[in-house]
Amino acid sequence: MTKPYLALSIVAPSGQRIAQGLKTLEVRSWRPDQFPLKDLVIVENQTYLNNEGDEELGVCCGAGGFHSIHTWQENEVDAACASY
Repeated sequence: MTKPYLALSIVAPSGQRIAQGLKTLEVRSWRPDQFPLKDLVIVENQTYLNNEGDEELGVCCGAGGFHSIHTWQENEVDAACASY
């Protein structure tokens, strides 16, 4: 019997950066309905899936979970592999 998993869609190249341990912080505008999130599959896509029903075949880059949630701080740019 297979187990269903939740998936987090990440735009390339961030999925690979998470899998490599280079990106240790993911910034989102939403909070999950349940917490902590465990056994989460990280799927890397080429485009943003912004609207309800948007779909794209992605590549599984790894698995993990959210262990904490906090308001993003400006000094976390490097951890998020972002620019500000």
